[in-house]
Amino acid sequence: MRRLAWRTLALLLLASIASAAASRVPEAARVTTADGLPSNAVHQVVQDRQGYLWFATDDGLARFDGRQFRLWRREQGLADNVLPSLAVDAQDQLWMGTGYGTLMRMSADRSRIDGFGGAGHPALAGVPISAVLPDAEGGVWFGTRGAGLFRLDRQQRLRQFLPTLRDDGVPAGDVAHLVVDDRGVLWIGTSQGLACWQAGRFHRPPDPRVAHAAVLGLHQDSAGVVWASTALGQWRGTACTALQAAPVPAQRRLLGIGGDGAHWLAEPGRIWHQPVDGGAATPVSFAMAGRGAPPSLRGAFEDRNGGAWLLGSHLGLWRLPPRWSQFTRRQAPAGQVGLDGFLPASARTSEELACNDARYWRLHAGMLEGRGPARRRQVRWPLQGAGQAPLRGPVSLHCASDGGVWLGSREGLMRWSGAQLQPVAGAPTAITALHVAADGHLWVASTGALHRYQWHDGRLLRSLRLDERDGVPAQAVHAMATDADGVLWGVSSHGLLRVAPPWNELRVFTRDDGIPAPLLKARLQAQGRQMLAIDADGAIAFDPALLARPATPSALVIERVQVRRDQRLLTLPPAASLQLRAEDRDIQITARVLSAQLDPDQQYRFRLRDGARGWHRTRSRGTVDFPKLAPGRHVLEYQERSGEGRWSAVHTLVLDVQPDGWQYGQPSVAHAASVVGVLGLLAWLGGRSLSRSRARRATAQRHAWAQQSAQAKAHYLATFGHEVRTPLTGVLGMTELLLASPLDAQQRRRLQRIDRGGRQLLAIVNQALDDARMDAGRLPLQCREVELPALLQRWRQSAQLDLCAQGSSLAACVDLPGAARVHTDPERVQQVLQRIVDVMVQTLGACRMSFRASWLPGRSGVLVDIDAFAARATPLPSGILSGDALEFARAGARALGGGFGWSARGAARVGGCC
Repeated sequence: MRRLAWRTLALLLLASIASAAASRVPEAARVTTADGLPSNAVHQVVQDRQGYLWFATDDGLARFDGRQFRLWRREQGLADNVLPSLAVDAQDQLWMGTGYGTLMRMSADRSRIDGFGGAGHPALAGVPISAVLPDAEGGVWFGTRGAGLFRLDRQQRLRQFLPTLRDDGVPAGDVAHLVVDDRGVLWIGTSQGLACWQAGRFHRPPDPRVAHAAVLGLHQDSAGVVWASTALGQWRGTACTALQAAPVPAQRRLLGIGGDGAHWLAEPGRIWHQPVDGGAATPVSFAMAGRGAPPSLRGAFEDRNGGAWLLGSHLGLWRLPPRWSQFTRRQAPAGQVGLDGFLPASARTSEELACNDARYWRLHAGMLEGRGPARRRQVRWPLQGAGQAPLRGPVSLHCASDGGVWLGSREGLMRWSGAQLQPVAGAPTAITALHVAADGHLWVASTGALHRYQWHDGRLLRSLRLDERDGVPAQAVHAMATDADGVLWGVSSHGLLRVAPPWNELRVFTRDDGIPAPLLKARLQAQGRQMLAIDADGAIAFDPALLARPATPSALVIERVQVRRDQRLLTLPPAASLQLRAEDRDIQITARVLSAQLDPDQQYRFRLRDGARGWHRTRSRGTVDFPKLAPGRHVLEYQERSGEGRWSAVHTLVLDVQPDGWQYGQPSVAHAASVVGVLGLLAWLGGRSLSRSRARRATAQRHAWAQQSAQAKAHYLATFGHEVRTPLTGVLGMTELLLASPLDAQQRRRLQRIDRGGRQLLAIVNQALDDARMDAGRLPLQCREVELPALLQRWRQSAQLDLCAQGSSLAACVDLPGAARVHTDPERVQQVLQRIVDVMVQTLGACRMSFRASWLPGRSGVLVDIDAFAARATPLPSGILSGDALEFARAGARALGGGFGWSARGAARVGGCC
C-alpha cells in the first residue's frame, strides 16, 4: 500500500509538472532549416531600413520578408558561407564577417557584394571575424578570433590593434563584442577583459573583475547605459571607467535589451523577459524544446513590429510573434456565467455556473441541476433531445437574465421555463456557443454564422446575422463573450474573432498576431476591463482594448522591378529612384507588405502623380504594369490596405526615364552645335555610303554561299550517315545476338569491345548529323507535354555528376510558379543547355555556375540564365567565350522558337519555347 501511495503521488506530481509546462504563456515557436533557414546555427540578426530581417548563419545569409527566406551563398556572390557576424550601417548597407578572414559589404540596393581581405590584407588570412560594427565616419570596426581589432576606413585603409606589453592595447586577440555608446565611445569585449577606445587611446575599467574577465556580451539600453556581461557577473554604466556591478546572480546572462528597455535574461533552466520598470517577469516556454529543458541561446533580438527572435546555439531560431506580451497566465475565477463545449456524457468533474441572482446551475452525470442561494438542489432535469434521447456532443450553457438558463446543442436551442427545458423556435440548429450580453441580447454561434436575438414576450426575435460574407470564419466558433465596451469576442480553431458595433467591423486575430495556442481551445469570460480565456490549466488574461489597437504598421516595400530591354527581361534592384530608358518596355513594379500574416483581403493601389489615370487597384498580387513610359521624371505613388479597411500612408517611387537620343532634350547651344556637327558629317558619310553598300552586297553574297555550303554539307552528311548507319546497325544487332548466346570469357570481351566501338561511332555520326541540321536550320523536333521544372532538375543532376569530376559546380534556381507543363522537345532542351555548360567549362576550366529559369511576361516562354565564374584568381581576358563555340547552342535555341545571347564575362541566356 505504501509503494502504491508513493507511485500515485509521483504520477500526480509528474502530471502537474507536465500540465504547468504545457500551459506556459508565451510559447516561442521554433524556426529551423525545415522553414527555409540555411543552417540551424544562427549567429546574428539585424533589421534593415525597409524592414527586412537578415540572419547570419553557418551556411550563408538569409533574408526574411515575414513569410519566407531568401538565401545568399557563394553561388550568389558571397566570399564564404560561414558568417559569424553581421551589421547594417547608416546607408542601409550590410557588412558581413566570414569565418575565413573576409569582410564583405552588400550595397543598399542588394545588387553588389564587395569583399575586403585575401591577398591584399595578409593579416586577415584565415581569421574568423567575430564582430562587425560600422561607425558614424563611414568606416567599420571588426573584431577577430586571435588577430585583434581592426578598422577599415572610407579609403579602404586597414588598421590593426593588438595586445601590447605595456597593456595599452586591446586586452586580448579574441574580440567578440563591439558597441558604440551615445558619446561615440567604442566598447570592446574580449576574452580577457573590457576596454574602451576614446580619443585615439584604449582605456580599461579600474575594477579587475571586469577589466580582466572574459566578456560574454555588450548591450546598450534606451537610456544610454551600457551593460557588460562577464564570467563574474553583470556591470553597467555610461563611462568605461565608472562601471558599477549589477545586483544579479553571477550565473544570470543578459541575452539582449528590447526597444522599451526590457531585458531578456537567462539562467540555467529558465529564460524570461523582465520589464525595466520592475514589473512582473514573463517566463518564456519553447515549443518542442525536448523534455522541458529550454534550449541554449546566444542572444535575443526584437524587431520593429514587436516580435522577438531568440537565437539558438545550434537548434535554430525561436520566435515570439507581435503582441506576445499582451497575454499572461493567472488563476481561473471561482464562478463562471457561461459554459461552452461541455460533453454531458463525460465522466469528468461537473461544471457549475454562478448566475447574478445567487442561483447556481451545473451539468453533472447527464443531468441539469439548479441550486438556490443556500446551494440546495431545486431542479434536476435530464439532458434529453428529440425522442427523449440523451444529448450527444458538446453543449453550451449560459445564465439567462430572468434567473433561468439557456442551453444550446446540435439539436438547437432550449430554455428553462421554470419547470422544464423547452425547445425554442426560430433558433438555428447545430449550435456551437452561446452568450448573453449585458444588454440582454442573446448571441448564438452556429457553423459559419453568428446570430443576435432578443427574447421578447416568450418569442425569439433575430436582430442580426453575420456569415462568411462579413468575414466569419468557416470554422465553428466554440466560445463567446462581450467585453466592458460591448464588443463581442469569439474563439475558433482559426483564431480570436472580434465583432465591434455597429457590427460591421469584424476582425480575426490568428497565431501570426501573437495569439497563444491554448487560447484557441479555451472559454471566454469578461472580468472588469479584461477578458479571460479559461481552460483546464487556469486562465489567460488579455486587455481587449489594447489588443484591438492597430499594431505597428508593417513595412511596405518595392519588392521587384522588371523591364524588357533589348529583347531581354531584366530585374532591376529596388531603390528610391530608378533609372529607366526610353526603349524599356513591359515595366512591372511589385509592392508587398513585410508581414507574416496572409491576408486574403489585402489590396494595393498605384497611380502616377500628375497623370491622367487615377488609382489602379490590385489584389494581393500587388503588381502594376506599364507598357512604356515617356522620357522624363515620373513619381509613382502606392498604398496598401489590409482587411481592416484603412489605406496606409502614401509611398513614392521616382522613375527617371532617360531620353532616347538628343531629340528629347531641351533646346540648347549644345544641341545646336551637335546639329551642326551632324550636318558636317553628312558629307563625309555620303562618301562612304557607296563603299558600305558594296561591302553589304559582298557580305550578303558570302552569306548566301555559306548557306549553300551548309546545305550541301547537310545533304552529304545525311547521305553519308545513311550509308554508314545502315551496315553499322546490322553489325550492332548481330553483336547483341552473339552476346546473348553462350560464350567463353575471351570471346565475350572481344564482342563487348566491338559493341562499344560501334556505339561510339554511331554517336559521332548522329552528332555530326545534328550539327549539319543545325547549320542548315532544319533541326527536327519531337515536341510533347512535359513538366519543365522536373526536366530542368533532372538535367542539372545529370550535369552535376560530370562537373564535380572536373572541379566545377552548378547551382539551380527554378522560379516557375503555377502550372509548369509546356510543349517542347525535352531532349533538344537538355542538349542545348549541356552544350553551353560544356563550352564554359572548356573555356574557363574549373568554375562555379548558377542556373536560373523564370517565366517570360505572360508565360509566353521560358528565360534561362547561366552565369559562370572562374575559380582561378587571375583576371579573365575579354571575349573569353567564343561565339563560334556556342553556335550549336544558338541554333538549337532558334529551333526551339527562342533566342540566345552571351557576354564576355561568362554568362549565357536562352529564351523561348517550342
